[in-house]
Amino acid sequence: YNYNSTNVRTGIYYCSGIVARDNWLFGLGVGDIQENLSKCYDQKIGAKIYQWKDYNSHNQYLFFLISSGIMALFSFCCFLFYCFRKVIISRSSHLFYALTVICIVMLTENIISRSDGVLFFGLCASLILLSSKNKIEI
Repeated sequence: YNYNSTNVRTGIYYCSGIVARDNWLFGLGVGDIQENLSKCYDQKIGAKIYQWKDYNSHNQYLFFLISSGIMALFSFCCFLFYCFRKVIISRSSHLFYALTVICIVMLTENIISRSDGVLFFGLCASLILLSSKNKIEI
């Protein structure tokens, strides 16, 4: 009954972990994530604050695991690894730091779940993938 951002986040990560653990192989599908998270908030936590607003998983990696399973998470992590590899080979410190910040922010927020986040991530990924400094084929 003490509502602060730490308590709410702890509850979000707790239920996201439960839903991810139960659906790790194939996921739930993008349309069923919020329904299952809301059900977990009601049944496992029971705090009224989770009824005031819909809370997503607040973690992009957990979102991929919950929505599409382990293969989607693995594919996304491979893409990030490829981007890091390309940035390191091209020795672009600005793109390296930008990608590092994006990966860290994805630990606490669903960036790619909203249109502005998709645009931002797509812009950064295209800057990395189409970098003119990188003349070495990967």
